[in-house]
Amino acid sequence: MALSPCASTVRATIISMVLSGLMLYDEALAQSDASAGRPVSYALVAAMGQSFSFVAEKRVVGSHMAPYDRSNIDMPEDGLNRLVLHNLDELVGASAPDSKRIFLSIPTPGVNLVAPADREQAAIEAVIKALQDYPERAAWDKIVVVTPAYRSQSKNNMASMLGGLGIFIQPMCRSTLTDLKCDTPADLPGGPATVLTPDGKKIASTTFQAPFSYLCIWILDPKTLAVISKEKVFDEQKLNDLTANPLSPVQSMDKQFTAKVMTNLINSSIHKAIRRSGLTAKVEVREVKVPEIQE
Repeated sequence: MALSPCASTVRATIISMVLSGLMLYDEALAQSDASAGRPVSYALVAAMGQSFSFVAEKRVVGSHMAPYDRSNIDMPEDGLNRLVLHNLDELVGASAPDSKRIFLSIPTPGVNLVAPADREQAAIEAVIKALQDYPERAAWDKIVVVTPAYRSQSKNNMASMLGGLGIFIQPMCRSTLTDLKCDTPADLPGGPATVLTPDGKKIASTTFQAPFSYLCIWILDPKTLAVISKEKVFDEQKLNDLTANPLSPVQSMDKQFTAKVMTNLINSSIHKAIRRSGLTAKVEVREVKVPEIQE
């Protein structure tokens, strides 16, 4: 059966989870001046919007509608943009420690009003329009923009029509004529998905919650605002806590574990996209710290 946790509790839990994963930093300290010569200047731009997606699968009988409950949870304190900027600054700072980084958080309130297939283009157009009013961009060397990426089709046991940052919950067990299959050891064919537990174990499960980070990184020319490159990365990590309360899969999951996974996914997505874009001559790609999977 489908399990629908209380909406208000889900909202409070997810906001707490994301903000607990947000590492605050001082923008001024992130900028450094080279001892000799003019430092390379990067404008780091986040345009993720204010909404954290919450999508849960539900049981639907006799309907052609997609079997999902969807909601957008508004994050306070510009949380999503700050979280993305922090991870972007870490990567660019590691590969170009003498660079100067300028941080911009650009609102994109109209993006969610257009069709999902058009939202990536709507987001970058909103960013370009906002940057036209920055005459100081003539002194920048590169503009790096992070916006949500969108995937229309269902893939890898995830819901269709996902984008940006969020959590997908699959709370329904799969039944057979003789048994109800939910969580089984990884070596048994009891579930369609391989999920990670807080203690680093791998199990097969038909129920899980999956933080996802679907990001698009754009490199713009500061003078013309032309798009130099565009890279999309779709990352997700399915989780299950066998000690959690199955009647409330969001509330009872270890929040610190989920927040850590969410932060690592964003970091991983940005690393992959920056590496593919060729933004810097050298990029030090570090291992993402997730719990070790025990075979």
